[in-house]
Amino acid sequence: LPFKVTSKVFLLALGCGRVPLKGEGSALILSHVCSWWRKVSLAVPRMWSTFHVDMEHDSLALMKTYLLRSQKHPLSLSISLWPTKRQYLLGAIQPFIQCLKQHAEQWQYMEFTLPSTAILAIEHVDYPELRSLALNVTGRTP
Repeated sequence: LPFKVTSKVFLLALGCGRVPLKGEGSALILSHVCSWWRKVSLAVPRMWSTFHVDMEHDSLALMKTYLLRSQKHPLSLSISLWPTKRQYLLGAIQPFIQCLKQHAEQWQYMEFTLPSTAILAIEHVDYPELRSLALNVTGRTP
């Protein structure tokens, strides 16, 4: 199939909403099928701009890969930064938040699930493209 058709099919296949970083239904899977699919997927930043991150199962490095590949495309993200007790004690939330803040100018639709102790880390940043922000906050720490 031509590039334009293939890229449209990929975008339709990914859909919207809680697209995982890895596994079934992810841009990563599409980019690993064959060299043509990889070439197409890497040339379409929009494919990498909508995803769900769960810090319990997803790595910071993989999230950075998606953000890099999204280039400057507006981001629609669902972020679950609810760490295990060990991750919490090791300060694992901060690197995720710092990485996301570096792309704050791209935030368009954001949903965060995080402990209340982490909420202040996302303020004091400009969000010029932000249209929707959902915060699922709990006062409990792991």
